[in-house]
Amino acid sequence: MPSLPHGYALLNDPLEHLGLADALHRAQQLAETEPGPAAELFGELADALEQAPFTGHARQLRTRQRDLLASAGQADAAFTVAAKLMLDRYESGDRMFVDEHLKRLATDAGGTASDIYVVLKSLADWF
Repeated sequence: MPSLPHGYALLNDPLEHLGLADALHRAQQLAETEPGPAAELFGELADALEQAPFTGHARQLRTRQRDLLASAGQADAAFTVAAKLMLDRYESGDRMFVDEHLKRLATDAGGTASDIYVVLKSLADWF
């Protein structure tokens, strides 16, 4: 059974509660000039939030990670994060939706990403 997040952290900043506020500030600074390393740091922060468990907050950082990976030209990694976000929504029972951003990432990523996109779109349409 998963543990519940700390109440204080839910009302305030969970990264501050975890002692990671400085890392978030660094990631935000890096995002302006070095999107690749910033995306990696946002991913690490999201991992920490998921373990805590602050999944809603982690989802916001994953979205930021996806966007930074895309701007760093890492379309395949950005698509992977986007697909994981979508599947997480499915697993938690949240409404799934596919936007043009995911389609563009799939096209840019190449390989099997286009096929995965079709499966995700079908799942979202069904759900």
